[in-house]
Amino acid sequence: MTTTRENMHTLVDRLPECEIQDTYLALLELLARHHPVLRPLLKTLEDDREETKAKQAAIANAYAEVTRGEKTVTDKELRGKLGL
Repeated sequence: MTTTRENMHTLVDRLPECEIQDTYLALLELLARHHPVLRPLLKTLEDDREETKAKQAAIANAYAEVTRGEKTVTDKELRGKLGL
């Protein structure tokens, strides 16, 4: 039986390259909650990529779909799709 930590490594390894930076920043933010010494580091790591109108529209559309109950999956379904 695999551990949650091992599953996390598997998920990170399967991330598309375009999601690596966002995931990295999100994990750093989580660490900073438990390690206040890291908080100044987070302030230095700003996302310098410009958010396009297309990306903003895609995000808004995704939130709307979830709000309407569309395109959602259970944890069990997600694990099955990822082979975990």
